[in-house]
Amino acid sequence: MMGKRIKTLYQGQATAGQHQVLWNATNKQGAKVASGVYIYKIEANNFQAMKRLILMK
Repeated sequence: MMGKRIKTLYQGQATAGQHQVLWNATNKQGAKVASGVYIYKIEANNFQAMKRLILMK
């Protein structure tokens, strides 16, 4: 898959525990993005996960 970075939702340190990040389907300029499949990545210490997100409008 080839793609581009759309937006960084959070970058930095966080305390241990559960956290929630909401994405309002906009890019880093604030414009709405198209429906489609998006890939997101989560990194924490030695943990990494990449998942698919399907955006349907």
